[in-house]
Amino acid sequence: PHGTLGCGCSGTTVQEFAPRKRQESKAAGPVGERRQTWPVKLRLVPPSAPFLKGADILLAADCSAPASARFCEIASGKVVLIACPKFEDNQEMRARLVALFTEARPASVTVLRMEVPCCGGIEQAVRRALENCGKLIPWQVVIIGTDGTRRDV
Repeated sequence: PHGTLGCGCSGTTVQEFAPRKRQESKAAGPVGERRQTWPVKLRLVPPSAPFLKGADILLAADCSAPASARFCEIASGKVVLIACPKFEDNQEMRARLVALFTEARPASVTVLRMEVPCCGGIEQAVRRALENCGKLIPWQVVIIGTDGTRRDV
């Protein structure tokens, strides 16, 4: 149930790694702690993955991590999943999220998206999935500007 997905790629084997201790980086300051899991692409993670059960989930738009200097801070303590609302089927994304929310019952969901209009699709997918799953899961949206600054505060 949790092993390799049907595509046969060993790179899709569900894994959770031991937490790393917080480190100090000379270049970037403290490195945030987060639950290291694999895979990270939403469409590759089965809703039954053990690391999703009761987790605080960060669903990040693909562009948001490299665009945000504060990504590690935002991701701290969360299971990170990534998806792209522009290049992925939003109905498929929403269906996968409904299954994930229903089965894993996460403690919370944070959506990290860019300020650009096409990125609004990830927020809408989460909103509709939460409406359709029948679970009360706290969620929030963090918006990053194209200049890398946080825009939702």
